[in-house]
Amino acid sequence: MSGEGNQELPADLARLIGQTSYYRARNDDFLRREPATVPPDYYLAYGEKYALRFSVELRPQLTPEGQAWVLRALALLQELMEARCEADRAAFAALELRPEDFRSFAFSTHPQAYLDAGLASLPPVDVIHIVDTPDLKDLMSHDGLRQVVVTALGALRQDGVTGVEHFAVETLEELASWDTGEIRDIFRACLGRAGRTPSP
Repeated sequence: MSGEGNQELPADLARLIGQTSYYRARNDDFLRREPATVPPDYYLAYGEKYALRFSVELRPQLTPEGQAWVLRALALLQELMEARCEADRAAFAALELRPEDFRSFAFSTHPQAYLDAGLASLPPVDVIHIVDTPDLKDLMSHDGLRQVVVTALGALRQDGVTGVEHFAVETLEELASWDTGEIRDIFRACLGRAGRTPSP
């Protein structure tokens, strides 16, 4: 039996929080319950991909503060996902069956995790490395752009900001390298989805 009629609920994977294997385990748990359904693409195409990239590739390039940030951010991202699951396992299972909604939920947890892990207080060199790590295609969406903006605004509101100026500059420099029409179209679409009327 598959879909919302399935009585099997998502497993408790709290024991894997802080490990790069968490997202693969969530993917496998979904397949155990829904063998005929494609799992949410977020688990492997984003969660696992960046858990490994940040932990294995990026972390050795960072200062000790940045290395600690990677571990805290990874754990916080997984804690927020696990908390949503624990709050209502049946609702979480239903959300998994709607991949776009699941991706939006997961992306919405990123700013809180990054900021609570201490992004705004990192040395500028770490912030630059962190900003350069995601693939551009993963940020070129409503959810991707929203996480960048919310994270930047959140960092600006925090006290003791040191690296956020570089985060903002790096982001603006990246935007400046894109085709102007493409940027306009992306932001007009984002404004439209937020219920705002873009100026002509």
